[in-house]
Amino acid sequence: MKIDFKDFFTYNKRERNGIFILLSIIALLLIYLAFSDRFIDAPKNNFSAFDKEINEFQLAQKNDSDTTKEIQLSSHQQEKKSIQKLFFFDPNSATDNDWKDLGLSDKQLKIIRNYVAKGGHFYKKEDLKKIYGISEKQYLALADYIEITVPKNNFPKRDSIHFQKNNFQKQKNNFVELNSADSLQLLSLKGIGPYFAHKIIEYRNRLGGFYNTQQLLEIYHFDSARFSEIEKNISADANLIQKINLNHCTAKELKKLPYLNYNIANSIVNYRLKHGDYKQIADIQQSALVNGEVFEKIKPYLSID
Repeated sequence: MKIDFKDFFTYNKRERNGIFILLSIIALLLIYLAFSDRFIDAPKNNFSAFDKEINEFQLAQKNDSDTTKEIQLSSHQQEKKSIQKLFFFDPNSATDNDWKDLGLSDKQLKIIRNYVAKGGHFYKKEDLKKIYGISEKQYLALADYIEITVPKNNFPKRDSIHFQKNNFQKQKNNFVELNSADSLQLLSLKGIGPYFAHKIIEYRNRLGGFYNTQQLLEIYHFDSARFSEIEKNISADANLIQKINLNHCTAKELKKLPYLNYNIANSIVNYRLKHGDYKQIADIQQSALVNGEVFEKIKPYLSID
């Protein structure tokens, strides 16, 4: 069969019409793309919300910066005003207005007033540092202006012999036996106010009496400095101690002693119930819970009679 290439380039009427329509469509699309921008507005992106968020963020940063500066300035001003006035004062007799003028807050003033009301006393300027809430920086600012006033009934230092003689007489007159003293006798001791007089009697009643004056150091807030002030003026008569009978007591009665908890007291009573009456006080050490330290503390308060 012979191929005639003219057949590839010859179209009938129907094919020619199809080609014409296709070319017309292509032409119309080209014209539309070329001129569409003139007839149809392109959509515009709205950035106003985004711009608003940026402005709010920048404003917040500025406010934070201003707030920080205000806090720093306020802190600086507060620190600067913490000491409003400086003048010589005695912490034992300073009034509320004096403390406020010196820059103390109402909270610090309340702590000092509670300290004084409970029998506290400032014996030296360093005692002010013991007050809770008084910072080291605040104390250093006040230290040079603290003047502890010597009581008028103290004798002048230049007459030291006369002073020692009268001081000895004063100590002798104020000698107190702890197990028989009432609150007025305790108040006569140097450094003992109503608070500690009450605490001494309260602890004495719980113990049943003192067998050693150093037991005062077991009272809450009763420190060695206060004890040294009265050590030579006090005694403890162990014969006045109210003792607990080991062969008749209950665990509840034993537990009243501050040196025992319920487990130890219960073990002492249970040992007696299991093995019979104690023959001697030292037998309580047969209980596994009673060690040598506990035994020495409670021995003066026990009896078997």
